Amino acid sequence: MKETFTYYIDAIVYAVIFALTIKLLEYFKIDLNYIYIIVFTLIIFVVGKMVLKKLLNNRKNQ
Repeated sequence: MKETFTYYIDAIVYAVIFALTIKLLEYFKIDLNYIYIIVFTLIIFVVGKMVLKKLLNNRKNQ
């Protein structure tokens, strides 16, 4: 149950990052293909998730 809940939260967080990136690029009037935006937001999402896991593991070890 906990893993399923984690997947839903991950999807929601990614959707928020994707939407905010699109809004930010529209605000600055930067026109990019959506494939670049998808790759950019996936990189941000994965790196952020890895950093959070590392921080949580360090906190558990202390």
